[in-house]
Formats: sequence, structure tokens, C-alpha cells
Amino acid sequence: MKRVILILSVWWMSCSSPGLKPVPHTDSAVHPGAAGAVPAFKTLDTIVPFSGYWVNRQYIQKIRDHGSVHLAQNIEESNIRIPDRTLQVTRMIGGFHDGGPDMVIVRDGAKYKFYSADLSIFVNNIEPAGDSLIRIGDQTFVRLQHPDTTLYDWGILEKYLFEGNYLDLEGRTVVFTANGRVSGLDSFSHFVPQIDYVETADLIDRVQMIRSPGQLEYFGFRFEKDSLLLYSIDCSVYDTAYRYCDSGRLGKRLYTLIRAR
Repeated sequence: MKRVILILSVWWMSCSSPGLKPVPHTDSAVHPGAAGAVPAFKTLDTIVPFSGYWVNRQYIQKIRDHGSVHLAQNIEESNIRIPDRTLQVTRMIGGFHDGGPDMVIVRDGAKYKFYSADLSIFVNNIEPAGDSLIRIGDQTFVRLQHPDTTLYDWGILEKYLFEGNYLDLEGRTVVFTANGRVSGLDSFSHFVPQIDYVETADLIDRVQMIRSPGQLEYFGFRFEKDSLLLYSIDCSVYDTAYRYCDSGRLGKRLYTLIRAR
């Protein structure tokens, strides 16, 4: 679980690259000249109008429906950064854990497509699907309007799961923001929810609560209807080198926060 602390903008470039399977396609006009000329669209360097940070809509729906990050982990095509120009390399991320093969976007006439980085293999079509939506193959993705690339999950969980105003059992207001800040919860100032659970041995959803640099605590969390519940973690396997609990279970409930309407 050491990858959890990496910043996602670095992480997506450092993951493994399984092979691509060729998909039949038809090339457009090619540059005239010698045999084996490259199709014109494969050399076109132009703006990509839908550049930005995108997350699978199915993932957002799952975390909202179940309030659990674990239950949404197995999205094979979870998120992607789309460059602002064609022919620039990017990768699709699987399960917020592993990166796919290097790909580039090309514009073929009015259509945009993913090709392998060496332009030899067609990978997928890219199509607008509505306001701030695109389809990549058979999956629909939502544009992150204000991605925070300083956060290792781009702020996805902060925005779509935690953001909001809550009341504790004493009626005090606790606020979680989309940029990872928290106020009103003791002396905590920031929170970092964990999005990657591939290498954990338990089923606890976790969040770091931070007081100041170097002062942090791990909590287990659950969303139960309109309430966010924070628990201690009873650890059974502790990694002393990384000061991290590799396996544990929910312990004592420490905070009950009810979402304000």
C-alpha cells in the first residue's frame, strides 16, 4: 500500500503497461508519395477541445450509492488525463492503481481517436456525450471541473463523497471541502481519503486526518444514510517501516457527523 501516498499526476505515468490488441479500423487519406506513407491524421498536431481530467461516471455513481470506496475499486477504466493537444502521450488508469499502455489522441476528420503511442494500433473512439461528458469506447467519463493535482486522487473523493456541511452530536458544524480541508472537527485541518485498496488485506475504507505537517491520524470511515462515521482502526498487521496498518478492522466509533440539508 506504499503507492497510496504518491501524487496522482506522477502516479499515472509510472504504472505498468500491458499489451494492446489490434482493433480493425479504416485509415483516412494519406500523404502522397512513397509506398507506406503515413496517413495525414497521424501527423496532425492540433488542439484537443475536451482536454482535462476525467473520471468514470460509473465510479462516481457507485461511491455515492454505497458510500464505500472499496465497493467501487474494481472499475477497470477509472480515470484519465486527456492532453490539450493531439499526439501527446497519456494512459488510462485501472482501478486507481495501474496505468495502461501509452496512448495518443489523433483527430481523424471530425473524429477523435486513441491510438497506441507508436500510432500503429487503433485503441478506441472518443465521443462527446453531453455537457462535461465523453464516451471512450463503451464507458462514459465526467470532467472534473476543478481538479486538484496536488491531491493524489485529484480531489475525486473529496468532491463526490465527503464535501458538505455536517453536524456532530453536540450540534456543532463540521465542514469538509472539495480541496481536502476540514474545519470544526477538533484540531484537524486537512483530510486525505484513500482511493486505492488493491494492496490492502482488509475491507476498511480509510481517511487520513491531518493536524499539521507530520501530525496525522488514520481513521476508518463509513457513510450510513446521511451520516459520516469515523472509527479508530484495530490493527492486526502493522508495517513499522512505513508506519502504516496493512491489515485491520474498524474499532471504536469516534465521531458521528450528520450531513446538514
